[in-house]
Amino acid sequence: MRLPVVFGILASGLILAGCAGLAKNRIHYKGPDASKVINSEVINSSFSKTWDRLIGNLSSQYFVINNVEKASRIINVSFSSDSPTEYIDCGRTNRTFIPGPGTGQTEQTYSYETATGSTSFNAATPNPRASTYSIPGVVHRTTEVTGRTNIYLAPEGKNKTKISVNTRYIFTINSQFSSGSWTQSWTPVTISFNTNKVGEKVLAGGDAFKTLQCVTAGTIERDVIAAAKP
Repeated sequence: MRLPVVFGILASGLILAGCAGLAKNRIHYKGPDASKVINSEVINSSFSKTWDRLIGNLSSQYFVINNVEKASRIINVSFSSDSPTEYIDCGRTNRTFIPGPGTGQTEQTYSYETATGSTSFNAATPNPRASTYSIPGVVHRTTEVTGRTNIYLAPEGKNKTKISVNTRYIFTINSQFSSGSWTQSWTPVTISFNTNKVGEKVLAGGDAFKTLQCVTAGTIERDVIAAAKP
């Protein structure tokens, strides 16, 4: 299922209100594909062997093992990355910077995955001293994703084990606006969500309110399940 298309103009590092006066922003945001990912599977291996294999493989990968409780059949791991698009999908942003008349500049268009790790683009922000004018400049934008994953293992019949994987994701956007010698850091945008759930964050931009949406890309779930297999 494709999530709704949202139209807006950028603030808090992602969606600002359009500015009266000189330079303006025009943004088209399309939400992610909310299709479910596979996060459980029955493995052809005994519980004990699957458990030991999973612990060994997780410890050699990018996961940090936080807690292991064999009696409760639960393993908790965490991870972090400054390349969020490998792990989550927050849709796509297409934006156009429209310079003011008489500047000699031309319109500039940018297209990027909203969760992309690092990007810069020309944009306009409201002038705090004159509300009818905007300030053109450059937005420098970085992102990161962190998460904690609960893994549950349970015997499933003879020499079979069921594994279930559920992750809590936290996605953060950090943005800084620069115009000449003036620099302003915007309040970070953070959105949290779980495996097979849609995360939503309402962003305010002037009198406009738009919603950022994120879902898992299924990478963590696939990698954990793969680590349990013979």
